Amino acid sequence: MIHKALDAIPAKPVTYIVPLVVLLVMGFYYWNRNTECAARAELRVHFAQKIEQAANSNSTLILADITDFSWQQVKGFTSFKPQHKKASCPFNWDWPGDNRQSIIDAGLLSVLIFFNQGSVSNYIEFRSDQISIDEFEQNLTPSTARFIVKKSSGSETSYQLTLLP
Repeated sequence: MIHKALDAIPAKPVTYIVPLVVLLVMGFYYWNRNTECAARAELRVHFAQKIEQAANSNSTLILADITDFSWQQVKGFTSFKPQHKKASCPFNWDWPGDNRQSIIDAGLLSVLIFFNQGSVSNYIEFRSDQISIDEFEQNLTPSTARFIVKKSSGSETSYQLTLLP
């Protein structure tokens, strides 16, 4: 009886520990990727919804009113080409598949980069054929980041953002 119990103990516990460690590491990695990717996608959807609401109500889009994170300045870029390749989001948690790279290659990636105390606090990426924004040279503050939103001519699903003077 004791002999059978001793035979049941694995001779090499590594064969059980290594897969368990690999599963834990992968779970931690994908949990963090999911959190980051889902937040990016959610922020983009929220941004697009607020743009559509502003266009439908002929109201001004105030970036400070639609962001829930701290920022002191924002800078906008059109036809944005990132210098570093961003880790991709698996399982279509953000841009599906290689869609983001295709958007970059086509010159359609626009981005608003938010700064707080000199470092990037957040950013919103979007397609410039859906949301067109004039690239602005100056950094805008929460009080000056105000835009007029109009539907693009000939399209019900694309919008033009123009900085208020």
